[in-house]
Amino acid sequence: MTTTPDSTETVAIVASSNFDYGPADVDSEVSAPAGKDFAEFVERHLVAHGAKRLATAVTGEEGWTFDVDIRGKRFRVFVHWAPIGDPPADRWVIQSDICKPLFRSLFERKTADHEIEPIVRELRRVLDDASEIEEVIWVSQKEFRSMY
Repeated sequence: MTTTPDSTETVAIVASSNFDYGPADVDSEVSAPAGKDFAEFVERHLVAHGAKRLATAVTGEEGWTFDVDIRGKRFRVFVHWAPIGDPPADRWVIQSDICKPLFRSLFERKTADHEIEPIVRELRRVLDDASEIEEVIWVSQKEFRSMY
């Protein structure tokens, strides 16, 4: 189930019992965050819908990040677990941005919502089409910051 699209609603909060919320199983001495299988699922489905894979999912401190190209624009997708709601429930969160050179990322303004519209549109298609997803709620960056 997806809410009605709004151009400012760029963060997906996903409920799915099909992906493990526990730490990821990776070949490393350091524990990896949850969400590897969900990040790979999202990445595979974006590619199946026409995105070009630029970088496979890699772990960070709090989640998984991968890069895709959609119609000549490069996007970074960040997938992570978050306790959302009252009482808190396990949810997956998908946040996107354009891939920026280091200088731009340090000194320029934040990315405008319309700049990430192509990746948000593709994520909506992927999540709407997936039987593994039980519910998707789209919120603005501001709304997400207030709930997490």
